[in-house]
Parts: sequence; structure tokens; C-alpha cells
Amino acid sequence: MRRSKKYYLAPLLLSGLIFISNFLNTTLFGQEIINFAVWFILSLFIFAIGWITNNTLGWVHGGKIVFSVIVAMAVISAMLVSFFSDYFLTENLLFENIILFTLRNIFLGSMAFFGMSVSELVNSQRSIENYK
Repeated sequence: MRRSKKYYLAPLLLSGLIFISNFLNTTLFGQEIINFAVWFILSLFIFAIGWITNNTLGWVHGGKIVFSVIVAMAVISAMLVSFFSDYFLTENLLFENIILFTLRNIFLGSMAFFGMSVSELVNSQRSIENYK
């Protein structure tokens, strides 16, 4: 089944948001509420992108693309953190920073999968109700 190129804008936006998240503050649950609010809004955006990806590309093909975006962004952020360790210095070791940024990327990618799964459940529930 041939898909339009515009359907791939959602995964492209997903990769952009995950990449931009590398430059956000690392203290998620610090003293400031603004840090949590920024991560919450970013998670909601990525949830919506997962929803759109499921509706446009489907569960199987969209899931493969979202997984490949997560892996690619984890590799890119690991290289980014290792090459520019002075910029991403959070007073941790380099290996700890790589793990931290990779886990952040995996967290955001899992929000996209969560959006895809909720969308699939809603669509399945609608189709079951149509059969009744």
C-alpha cells in the first residue's frame, strides 16, 4: 500500500522534538515548576504525534517508523553528548550523561507509542460498537 509523503511529516516532527529535547534542562523534578510543565507539554505533543502517526501510517508500519526514530535519535544524542560533552556537562561522567540523554529519548518515544496504542484502542472500540 503506497502512502503519501505527507504522512511522514509526523515522524519527522517526532524526531525533531526528541532532538530538541536534548537541549532542555536536565532537572525534571527540581525546585521550579516550569521544568515539569515544559516536559509535560512536550510529552503531550509527542503523544499527539503518536496518535497522528497511528491514524496515518497504521499500527504496524507506524510502529516500525516510531521505533526507528527512537533508535536513531538515541544514537544521534549519544554522539552529540560525547562530542560536545562540555555543553552537556551536568557534573556527571560522560557515560552517565549518555545514559541520561538516551533514557530521555526513550521516555519521549514511549509517549509516542502510548499515543499510538490509545488511538488504536479507540479505533478498535469504535469498530466493535459499529458491529453491535
